[in-house]
Amino acid sequence: YTFMHNGGIGSFGKLKKDIVMSLSSDYYKNIQGTTDSEHAFMMFLNHLPKQMDKNSFVEPQILLKALKKTVVNILYLQKKLKLETESTLNFAISDGNTTLVSRIYINSKQINETEKEKEASSKSKAASLYFSCGSMWAKCSDEEYRMRHTNMNEDVVIIASERLSMCYEDWVEVPHNHIVLISNKTNV
Repeated sequence: YTFMHNGGIGSFGKLKKDIVMSLSSDYYKNIQGTTDSEHAFMMFLNHLPKQMDKNSFVEPQILLKALKKTVVNILYLQKKLKLETESTLNFAISDGNTTLVSRIYINSKQINETEKEKEASSKSKAASLYFSCGSMWAKCSDEEYRMRHTNMNEDVVIIASERLSMCYEDWVEVPHNHIVLISNKTNV
């Protein structure tokens, strides 16, 4: 797997012990550092089915379910420990066949806020994330790169924290608290 985390798990120092205690011994033994990103990745792996062959194809929905469980587990631990904190969980995970990219902001302080207040706060705090897909990414006659659509295929998918060109119609903003799933079977 390839794993990337842009953001931070709020109050990670206070959560670390509970995260470690939730891991199987196999994943606990693989932790070599002290970062929240490494611990989040081990949580993700811990949520994958145990009987899975490490070299076999994993259905995209299984990976998606593991990522959702990771996010829910982080929020659960923050609430369990009564931590009023914020977390930005922009994760990118790939097994070589499927890629998942999240744009998630969670705030365990918002327990008593209305849904509208929660949504407004999430929108303002979630790091930006965009995607563009088409048949090729190429330089045009005006020297600007653009996503080209020469056929109906989505052969190229670019995900970035900011638009990579001024051609705004090429880019779709990922809504806050959403996960983008890219695979050969489902495209985007």
